Amino acid sequence: MKNHHSEELTEVTTEAESVYTTERLQFILNQAEVGISNCSRDLRFKYVNKHYAAQQGLSPSDIIGKPIVDILGEKALRAFKPFIDVVLTGKHVEQEVEVYYERLDVKRWVHIAYTPEYDDSDVVGWVAVVKDITERKLADQRLHESEERYRTLFDSVEQGFCTIELAFDENQKPIDYRFLEVSPSFESQTGIADGAGKRMREIAPDQDEYWFETYGRVALTREAIRFEYHSTPLKRWWSVFAYPIDDPKRLRIGVLFNDITERKLAEEKLKHSEERYRAFVAQSTEAIWRFELARPIDTRLPFDEQLEIIFEFAFLAECNDSMAKMYGFENSQQIIGTPLSVLMPKDAEENRSYLMAFMQNGYRLTDVETVEVDKDGNALYFLNNLMGVVENGLVTRAWGTQRDITHQKKNESILREANIHMQLAQSATGFCTFEYDPVANVTRMSEEAHRMYGISLDEPNVLETWLENIHPDDREYVTQSIDQWLTTGSCNVEYRYHYPGKGTRWIFGRGSTVRNGDTVRMYGLNLDVTERKQLELQVQETSEKLHAVMETMPHIAFTVDANRKPTYFNNRWTEYSGQSLEDALSVRGAAFIHPDD
Repeated sequence: MKNHHSEELTEVTTEAESVYTTERLQFILNQAEVGISNCSRDLRFKYVNKHYAAQQGLSPSDIIGKPIVDILGEKALRAFKPFIDVVLTGKHVEQEVEVYYERLDVKRWVHIAYTPEYDDSDVVGWVAVVKDITERKLADQRLHESEERYRTLFDSVEQGFCTIELAFDENQKPIDYRFLEVSPSFESQTGIADGAGKRMREIAPDQDEYWFETYGRVALTREAIRFEYHSTPLKRWWSVFAYPIDDPKRLRIGVLFNDITERKLAEEKLKHSEERYRAFVAQSTEAIWRFELARPIDTRLPFDEQLEIIFEFAFLAECNDSMAKMYGFENSQQIIGTPLSVLMPKDAEENRSYLMAFMQNGYRLTDVETVEVDKDGNALYFLNNLMGVVENGLVTRAWGTQRDITHQKKNESILREANIHMQLAQSATGFCTFEYDPVANVTRMSEEAHRMYGISLDEPNVLETWLENIHPDDREYVTQSIDQWLTTGSCNVEYRYHYPGKGTRWIFGRGSTVRNGDTVRMYGLNLDVTERKQLELQVQETSEKLHAVMETMPHIAFTVDANRKPTYFNNRWTEYSGQSLEDALSVRGAAFIHPDD
């Protein structure tokens, strides 16, 4: 009797422990942050935890006992079926799968881990651990797209870019730096091949200390800086923007730079050319002048109307002291600004005939006499050479020289030839980026681009606004370039852009196209190159000045190089000597000068 009660008590205790164990296991499974299910060979759910059911928008009781296809749908089952077949052979399966749940009408990425369930030696089903990794996959995709955009811009930017790591001595003095990452344009911008991994002292041991001190200051103070400086050993100038990156303890900085050597050389040549021009004008005993027209003359007007405009709107804008003294003044400042009609009386028939001949001869005259008056009203006779400047069908100014033949003054001047060829690189005033989706017709610009173009950040029609502000003469060209960009995959274009309230600027644009299946993205950057364009105009104006003075001189003018070889003769020499320009330039040294002299 006692044994019978003992056996019953043991059975009750064992059953209670089993129930407790099962309840505890279910409690633990329901606390898991992943979906857990147990399925049979006939593809039915035997068990799911709360998290798995929640993934399907159901409760566990809605799922347990139901066929998998009824809960997940046929497309999801097809996606899982290859892995189910494997686990039913007794193998563990782990995989990432993109699944479409028909009932939920949603596509998700999941990580699955299938473990076979045995009854003795037979596989009777499997236990599945399912984790939703959609957010991670989307983040990976966004990261990939971001890296792709970065790499596209990185590879297409003309400016040089690199990251460097500073090295300091025990006194915190920067002594070297190592190039970590360099852009494809790095070599063309610096002349340094295979720069990544190299140290500056290894490349140029005698590099200017300024570079180490400046980069070291950025790394230590974590303050960005813009500057222009040269490298003595590398013989180049750069416009640089340096800024801190990474953990401050790593002493790393990023450097965006542009080779401005050509611009600096051009500026230096321009400066010397201006100095030579000013020196020539100041030292010349001949009168050299420039008259401007407050109202430009339309060359299509009748000559009589043009003549009246000249007398009414022409004024002396520039001259040397020699000209001022011819009119009885002490220096040029006392005469500059004087109307032409004061110097050349309108009622003098000689002056009217002179200006009429100037227009009829294509706005150019040589060795023509005029009768003028000095500040005291005394008559002066001059022998003039002048050349008008015509721009877009408008006469804007005239350059000229004159000799006072009243006292038979003679003038000798030498003008060195100035031949300046200028090519400016992209402004290193920084660049701006943009992205264009031609399918959706959506344009995204960086904040710098919005500021550069004067377009509001909340402007809904960015592309239309941008196109409207492009100079009318350039708009068709830009539109065709965009079409070409989409077809060929790349684009380079320069155009004028009107900034509302700020005038017109020159813009250089460059971009490339990235295709991913049916998706097309156009990425690019723009640079403001107005400074380069303005400098080109200055070079053109200087050349115009020099050419005008040189060609209108009534005397012989020539230049020789350091070896005493002639490099230039004006037309007066060929008229005087009878030699052709080619023959004159073939004479070495002073062979053309009389032996006695």
